[in-house]
Amino acid sequence: MFINVNTPASFDSKEIPNPISIQSFNQKDYNDFRTKLQEWLDTGFNIIPISIDSYGGRVDGLITIVELINKLRNDGYTIVTSVNAYAMSCGVLFSGLVGSIGYRFGSPQARYMIHEFSSGKSGKVKELRASIDETDRFNQHWFEQLGIRCKNDKDFFIDLMNENNNADYYFNSQEAKEYNLIDKIC
Repeated sequence: MFINVNTPASFDSKEIPNPISIQSFNQKDYNDFRTKLQEWLDTGFNIIPISIDSYGGRVDGLITIVELINKLRNDGYTIVTSVNAYAMSCGVLFSGLVGSIGYRFGSPQARYMIHEFSSGKSGKVKELRASIDETDRFNQHWFEQLGIRCKNDKDFFIDLMNENNNADYYFNSQEAKEYNLIDKIC
């Protein structure tokens, strides 16, 4: 599906689409996201609101959406993100990586969780080692990107996970604000 970002605005109040909702990161949700995104682009507004309530999903699905949104943000669109109840795993990465600085919101009761990436592989020992190496590289890269985007040290989120023995690390909106994942609690 082609995303048309040059649609002229012909707009009345009945045509305002609902905010784009992110609940999971997989191919079906990616296709739904692109459809909803096109509805917002068709309004001619340069603001795209995204509501996040996600337990996570596939990292490859996340990356595809992040790259698409980053292009729009670089083209002058303001991406408004709102974590309503929970942003876990890919949801945290999405929240921190795509929202325009100053426009990333979290509800007072929202919960957040980060953890190392997981992967599954079977095969020969060398294949397993290669898969582990790639998962480590991927994990390092994306959490460094999150640290940089949130104006922390690049190892900030990796250090948080290490301090928690790499178990699931849960936190609330106040902590998310302190970590610069969100800008405002409302």
